[in-house]
Amino acid sequence: MIVRLRRKSGDAAPKPGTVNADLAGIPKRAVQLYMKGLDQSAKGDNKGAVESLLRGIAEHPDFMLAHSELGVQYQKLNDLEKADQHLSA
Repeated sequence: MIVRLRRKSGDAAPKPGTVNADLAGIPKRAVQLYMKGLDQSAKGDNKGAVESLLRGIAEHPDFMLAHSELGVQYQKLNDLEKADQHLSA
């Protein structure tokens, strides 16, 4: 006798994923804005990325990944003074 197990209909298989420990403890809205900024940067919209990252930092001022990325964006926009402020944060 062969027994085969099947999922019940409606049971969705859990999707594999990773957890970024760097984002632990960061408010959800701040993370969403950070991710939006990364996406805008990848599309070449550095000014849009800066706006999203600034909004993310306003949600959580100690969000170091956002400060770091903001420094990179300001470098790309050749605003080295602001880049230094955020990279030093």
